Amino acid sequence: MDIKKLIWKWGDHSLFIYRLLNKYSRYKQAKMAMKDPREVANITYKSVFGKDINWEHPTNLIEKIYWLQLYTDTSLWSVCADKYRIREYAAQKGIIDLLPKLYGRWENPKDIDFDRLPKSFVLKTTNGCGQVLLVRDKAKLNIRQTRNLLERWMMFRYGFESAQIHYTRIQPCIIAEEYLTKSDDDEKGITDYKVWCLGGKVAYILCVYDRVILGENHGYHLSAYDPDWNDISSQCLKANKQGGRKVDKPRFLNQMIGYAEQIAEDFQEVRVDFYETSDRIYLGELTFTTGYGYHKDSFYEYLGSKIDLSKVKRIDGINRPDMAKLKL
Repeated sequence: MDIKKLIWKWGDHSLFIYRLLNKYSRYKQAKMAMKDPREVANITYKSVFGKDINWEHPTNLIEKIYWLQLYTDTSLWSVCADKYRIREYAAQKGIIDLLPKLYGRWENPKDIDFDRLPKSFVLKTTNGCGQVLLVRDKAKLNIRQTRNLLERWMMFRYGFESAQIHYTRIQPCIIAEEYLTKSDDDEKGITDYKVWCLGGKVAYILCVYDRVILGENHGYHLSAYDPDWNDISSQCLKANKQGGRKVDKPRFLNQMIGYAEQIAEDFQEVRVDFYETSDRIYLGELTFTTGYGYHKDSFYEYLGSKIDLSKVKRIDGINRPDMAKLKL
């Protein structure tokens, strides 16, 4: 049972219950975080691939991502994965104008002054995954339920249970950003172009569209393309993950590829997410430990071959979670 979805359905009355459950969740997170991170990583990996991670000779993409996150300096990952601090990195790279307009940052949902926000905006946590609320019309927003939802999101400390160490260093807060859309009647949101760069070059582009984040119809569709916009969905995505329709080639595809590879100069592996409106592109976020389970195993092997770990400096020891951020 998905506790988060169930509690969302319960509404306002769920917050006290969620706080109790969250105490137990934090305890579980602490127990997992005190273990060897390789053991934690292996639990999730084995549940998907049916085997242990080959730490000595990793071959597929997911094995190499785990190797990078545990055996290399990921301090820059923490800055770039932070949905607020990414602005520091973007400014250094000269691409700060690619980011959506920022309306505010808060450490407590109670401090948000919704009257000062525009009609449409996006709320998200800086340290989470999938914790995004699209507000198309503020007049229809239940402020009380929204604050409760944001508080629940803020309680969760992402990364401790999954060995995604760089997330454990991020200070949780909430930001409000510009709401992006291509048209006024776009009910299901804007298409997300996830440009996956390996070894400094674009390997392929995953499109996420028709996305519904909350509610009974929660879900999305996927399609995949090579850098020349040839549809490779059947080659790389599992049959039950393919969206079933072709996504039009984005008008600013060459810009997306150019900016993605500019960012990829700093990383062996990074996923650069873009959005395209009618007149320009926006940088959504940078991701280094993307979710898995929707690609074919053979495609993971192909992607893994694009990463040369011999070019990466290995740290002494192993990365471990920042336990001070857990706050039991």
